[in-house]
Amino acid sequence: MSETKRLSRRDFLRLAGGAVSVTALAACTPVAVPGAAPAGGSAAPAAVTAMTVWVIRSFAPPADDVLIANVETWAAQNSIDLDLVAEIEVPTLNERLAAAVESRNLPDVAEIAGDRISLHYPSGLFADMSDLYAELDEEYGGFFDVADKTATIDGAQWAIPYSISSSLMHVRKDILDNKGLPLPSTWEEYVEVMAAAQEKPDLYGAGIGLNQAAGDSENTFNLMRLSWGSTNTDETGRNITINSPETREWLDFVINTMYAADIFPPDVFEWDNASNNAAYQNESVISIHNPASVLVWLKANKPDLAAVTAITGVPAGPLGSFNSAGVRVGWTTFNTVPAEKQALGYDLIRFLFEPAQYEPWISLAFAAPPVEQYASMEMWNDPQNAGFLDAARTGVLGGHPGPITPASAELGTRNPSLTMVLRVVVDGWTLERAIEEAEQVATDIYSKYE
Repeated sequence: MSETKRLSRRDFLRLAGGAVSVTALAACTPVAVPGAAPAGGSAAPAAVTAMTVWVIRSFAPPADDVLIANVETWAAQNSIDLDLVAEIEVPTLNERLAAAVESRNLPDVAEIAGDRISLHYPSGLFADMSDLYAELDEEYGGFFDVADKTATIDGAQWAIPYSISSSLMHVRKDILDNKGLPLPSTWEEYVEVMAAAQEKPDLYGAGIGLNQAAGDSENTFNLMRLSWGSTNTDETGRNITINSPETREWLDFVINTMYAADIFPPDVFEWDNASNNAAYQNESVISIHNPASVLVWLKANKPDLAAVTAITGVPAGPLGSFNSAGVRVGWTTFNTVPAEKQALGYDLIRFLFEPAQYEPWISLAFAAPPVEQYASMEMWNDPQNAGFLDAARTGVLGGHPGPITPASAELGTRNPSLTMVLRVVVDGWTLERAIEEAEQVATDIYSKYE
């Protein structure tokens, strides 16, 4: 089991900077479960008085507060004694989930990151949620393609996508304008512009972490690789393709052009996933590649900085530009959970999807919706927000050009693109040795799933 300490609601708010006093919800009279039981469940759900719900804490605490309050409201309305766990995804809740899967001691309902759906699918512990998925798909105008591909494995849906996250470039347009520099459209232009715009040691061009704890950087470097034609597998998702001339050309550019230009802050080797956010917010870098959490924070705390922040797609390589899209979080339940609790979990998910709950949450969150109905909200008319919605509809999933599989999900946890960069920059390896190691790691992982 995981040694991660369970956070109480009070602990969560304290760690997130909140100051709200929370009283535990007491169980009143047992609730009769509304709606039908999930497919394969019992025909007559029993009364339920307590539920365990796991929620992923994001980098947008106001949105987290809305979501948690919605869950608590639902519990109060149904006289449920709520055991709520709210923790940050990487690494805390991911580690908790992995331990729970191993021990088969799972919550009743949980938020789960999209890549964890395929990663943990081989455990056989997810409940088939196809009936609820079809219901919500019809009610809310249809799930986006990326949501459908993430939730669907072997012809059934194992989670209900709740938001789609994409990372776009955040760039200090005011700094570039003052120096007569354009927004870069290619990676070569990016290096040239950032080198010309920065004012070391107080201001650096590239807010990209060079540390395994900075998982955002894996996404950045992976999208760069795709624009050079470098991929982990072919379109079948079965044949490893890392050791290629395209990978060498990409890695050579990163090391001998991008890193050699000295546009990274010197402390990027100690960064984690929050560090690039902080660097942009404290105005020590000109650009970052990040979800909209930074923009959400800026609008609330530094509106003047938000106003001069340009949101653009990822710069292009020789084969063009690629943006990412992935299910930020989905809701799931497990087949270890009694049918009556699965049915009640369905009711919670329905409640959270309703406009009265969903719209206030998504307006404060840093992700796009997974369904068409909420794509018509006024917030997406803002040019800074519009790019995230467009990327949610058109971005590429992890594993591209192959399908999402347990193997691709596991390889993603190993940060192959970032690791190749670190092997050369930090460990002094040759490009060839770093590429060969990445190929072998991928081969070993994929061989487990043959």
